[in-house]
Amino acid sequence: MAKAIIRTTSSVVTGVILLGLTIPQPALAESQPNYVCRGFAGPQADYDGTPMITAKEGVVWLIKQNANRLIRIDKTHHVRAVIPVDGANGPLEGMTIAPNGAIWYSKISGHRIGRIPANGGKGVEYELPYQDAAPAALAADTKGRIWFADAVNNKVGYITNGGKVVSFDAPSPDHSITAPGSIAIAADNAVWMLSMLLNAVLRLDPETGTFTRYDIPTPGGNPTLLTHGPQGALWFLMPAVNKIGRITNSGEITEFDTGSQLTESLGAGPDEAIWFSSMYEVGRLDPRSGRIQKFACVGGGGMTVGPDGHLWVQSKAGDYFYEVKRRDEPSAAHGMSAANR
Repeated sequence: MAKAIIRTTSSVVTGVILLGLTIPQPALAESQPNYVCRGFAGPQADYDGTPMITAKEGVVWLIKQNANRLIRIDKTHHVRAVIPVDGANGPLEGMTIAPNGAIWYSKISGHRIGRIPANGGKGVEYELPYQDAAPAALAADTKGRIWFADAVNNKVGYITNGGKVVSFDAPSPDHSITAPGSIAIAADNAVWMLSMLLNAVLRLDPETGTFTRYDIPTPGGNPTLLTHGPQGALWFLMPAVNKIGRITNSGEITEFDTGSQLTESLGAGPDEAIWFSSMYEVGRLDPRSGRIQKFACVGGGGMTVGPDGHLWVQSKAGDYFYEVKRRDEPSAAHGMSAANR
């Protein structure tokens, strides 16, 4: 069992409400009259594809990797920085929300996985029970197990609410390292992950420990950021070849050419579309037709469906978010001003 480190979670309140502002934008990549972006102030992203999740009660959570803080944004747009149990040990890497609402996070160089209650209180961190553990991406299954990927040690595993850790060695064809990366849990609790080194998607049966490999057709795709999408399929980025991939439960892979460079974030929107962003633009992929539409929003950080039911995109270029909405929908954000050109 992992060694538990228990401390009372404390927080630092910024004392501000997100304010509307107009943000300069680059030229449109493609005209998209049906959607607009509206900018509002918020914490700056620390790195590509910052994990960003909306809890059931409508609170948005994200991580500040370099600051070693969890950021909580409530329905009234108050921002609060939450210290993750041990604020001196970090940095943070992955984040997920358990079925009971607890916020889990990983510390890749701290060899730990921790959790805090959604509404504050005592948190706990667990040191993983193998040498030089480096947990990164996290995902929760319906049984409350928190799955992690450890690319450094070529492992995939889970931790229970009580701190029990079970790990599996990822396959190593030809003695190579699979380096499992982004991770997602299917409806049947099967564990899916990406391997940049193998250019493949892997499926782990959690009951038998059996891995199944699905090779990505385009070579050198460097797949990242596995996420859920419509009809139970999983979606992932292939930034090295400017594509998005979709894989079904049966392992069938379909690729879509985005025509966008430096794409860094991916997520499912409230409209059953797949959205992606870079520092230059935001794009919308219709899964049914394969049509891709783009417009100017400076993204690149995390994305999630916010409490207002609109897509939120975090910008890497400054301290703000974008709310993405249909042009004829009212904005729910306080004091927002149009930022679309």
